[in-house]
Amino acid sequence: MPERARVATASSPEKLTAKTERPPEKLTEDSRTRLCWLTPQKHY
Repeated sequence: MPERARVATASSPEKLTAKTERPPEKLTEDSRTRLCWLTPQKHY
């Protein structure tokens, strides 16, 4: 999904980085949710 990646990069590159480091395939929905609210707070 390069289109979404571009939007994410322009909006918040940090989120894109976090998702890029950990492939969504290995992430469960819980992990995704955690990343969503953890990324902006930089708890990783």
